[in-house]
Order: sequence, then structure tokens, then C-alpha cells
Amino acid sequence: MGAWNARIDKITQEFEQYFDNLGLDYMNCQPNIHTWSIAQNIEHLIVTNESYALVIRSVRQGTCKLPPYARFDFAVDFFGRRVLNAVQSDNKRKLRTFKVWRPGSGASEKGILDRFIKHQSDLKIMRANAMDLVHEKVVIPSPGNPKIVYTLGMAFEIILAHERRHLEQAKRTLEAIR
Repeated sequence: MGAWNARIDKITQEFEQYFDNLGLDYMNCQPNIHTWSIAQNIEHLIVTNESYALVIRSVRQGTCKLPPYARFDFAVDFFGRRVLNAVQSDNKRKLRTFKVWRPGSGASEKGILDRFIKHQSDLKIMRANAMDLVHEKVVIPSPGNPKIVYTLGMAFEIILAHERRHLEQAKRTLEAIR
């Protein structure tokens, strides 16, 4: 668990390093209509990560619904590897995000980075509280598409890779608007 926390702390520190001193104009600036602003990238991460808390809650309450093929390890492994590979920061292919995870199109409020930093602490707590489920190799549906399934342990790996991907995307946005 310590290594995972160290990885999330590193990502958090990098977000602070690159974006802490930016004003709202820079945080909300989009280089073009097809590129998210820095604030939109951050908002997207918060919304996406928080959606996993709802899935974990449904697992705990016994209300989590899985498709029939979620019983087969090969299907669970296939989806998990596929999603993890898709969100790697070195995968330059542009991905369309599921509607539930799209950031708002309006300007972000002051303090989005502070919200993200607080969210990162909450994310570490969420993972710590779900370690029993990780060890049990509990299978969950993706919060974005319930037909996609993977283990909760894989979900946490996906979350970190996804955060790294959007950090790199936000850094490219910063370079484009400066």
C-alpha cells in the first residue's frame, strides 16, 4: 500500500508543481475547442475517481450488478488490461470519455487544484478502506460502462495511470497556452 500512496503523492506533487501558481485565466484556457483546459482535466479526474466510490459502496451493500461473463477470469483480465493500456500516458491516441465523466464546459472556480489535492487524500483513504476487497479480487463494473469489468485492484491501477495521462495532457495544454 505504501508504494501506491507514494505514486499518488508523486502525481499530486507534480500537479502542484506545474499548476499551483496559475490564475483562473490559465487554468480555464483551452488552446482549441477539441482540447480540455487544465481545470477541465482536473475536474474530470475528480469526477471519475469519485465514481469508483459509488461502485465500492454498491459492492459493500450487495447491490453491485455484474454481467454474466464477469465470472470468467479471462474476460475480467482482458477488460482490465485493455482499459489500463488505453489510459497509459504514452498512449497518444485521443480517447472519448464516457458522458458521466465529462467535465463541465464552463469556467472552473478558484480552488480546483485545492479540491484535487483534498480529493487525492480521500482517494488514498478510499483505497485503504477497500483493501479487503482488493485482496479478495472482487470484480467490479466500470463506473463509466457497466459492461466493462475488472478487479478492484486493477481499477486502482487504472486510476493512477489515468491520472498520469491527464497530468501529461494538462502539461501539454499549459505549453500550448503560454
